[in-house]
Amino acid sequence: MDAGLAAIGGAVVGSFATLGASLAAGWYQREGVRITARSEHRKQRHSAQEAAYREYIKAATETITLLTDIHLPTTTTRGTDGEIVTTISSRFDPSIVFTDEFFEELELRETQSRSAWIEVSLVGPSRVAEKGKKLFQSIQQASMMAGFTAAVIDESSSNLEDESTGRNLARTFKDFARDVHEASTQLDCFTSAARDCLEDDGVSKKAQI
Repeated sequence: MDAGLAAIGGAVVGSFATLGASLAAGWYQREGVRITARSEHRKQRHSAQEAAYREYIKAATETITLLTDIHLPTTTTRGTDGEIVTTISSRFDPSIVFTDEFFEELELRETQSRSAWIEVSLVGPSRVAEKGKKLFQSIQQASMMAGFTAAVIDESSSNLEDESTGRNLARTFKDFARDVHEASTQLDCFTSAARDCLEDDGVSKKAQI
């Protein structure tokens, strides 16, 4: 009798042990599948982000380079009241710099930057998308200032060496240079944020934002 009970008890314990081992094996298998799936998802997401970031940086760089390469032959002198005055040579032809082709290319570059920024805003994360938004806004501002600068030069073309005209041009050039520099700064900020995102291992707090 005792031997029979012992045999039954042993069988029950053996069954529970087998069941426990089976459940544990199943749990580990499911966790392994989840980890693999998460890893693959993160890999695919990073791949999409890298492609979007790379395209945006390329488009933004080309736009900013186009604006940076604008050359205005200016001369700095001291006005009658001692204030520094910037003038443009009367021989300068603004239509050679601000051509229809220039503004067509600028519009194309800006459009490409917009499309790339939209892609970045979709792939995220939010902190990178926000940097991308600021970058595009700065590109828009610098592009508008290029048009404004061309208009100011055109309006002043008959009196480029006048002192008051020179002050007006100086302010315009300063504002234009400031906006182009801001766009370049925002490009650096976006590039840094994109790099941090791609280097994130998905565990740190950064990845959860």
